[in-house]
Amino acid sequence: MANANNAHGFLLYKSGQAEPTRRIRPVAAGRPSNLYIGDAYTLVAGNATKAAGDGAVTTAHGVVEAFELRPLPASPDGPMSQDVILAADNGYVIGIEDNSAEFIVQCSGIYAEALDGQYTDLSNLDVGLPSLRRSGQQVLLPTAVATRQFRVTGKNRAVGNNAGETNCQIIVHTQFAV
Repeated sequence: MANANNAHGFLLYKSGQAEPTRRIRPVAAGRPSNLYIGDAYTLVAGNATKAAGDGAVTTAHGVVEAFELRPLPASPDGPMSQDVILAADNGYVIGIEDNSAEFIVQCSGIYAEALDGQYTDLSNLDVGLPSLRRSGQQVLLPTAVATRQFRVTGKNRAVGNNAGETNCQIIVHTQFAV
């Protein structure tokens, strides 16, 4: 049975530490795209913005784990939970910026065990999933190009996740330059 095309961005798999290194980063209004939980981000003038892919010269500095909630004047009783910061809005991300962290992410191609240890990059197929309000990022089929953003450490060995099919979930190690 083929894997479902269910891109979900990056989910923390494990960290080399008891707790991964997290940082709070500002998000400036007027970015080109929305920022969802699970998105890889880069820093532009100190602000988190969605990282580009497909070989674009962009370092993925972290992965959005959550958004810091701050009271808004329109909501004096306190902040409300959120799962996206719209491109027109500002805010703060709580991001995992840990060189020892590994993440589960969907691979856009047909993955084989022989690709373990190879490098991969974000796919520009990400359109976000506004109806589900979650990340739609995935990674490209791994290659030997060492300048990519992530390094593959294996496939997610969950039941029903087939390596010989497209949309396999793989485990990637960060190459963050923080």
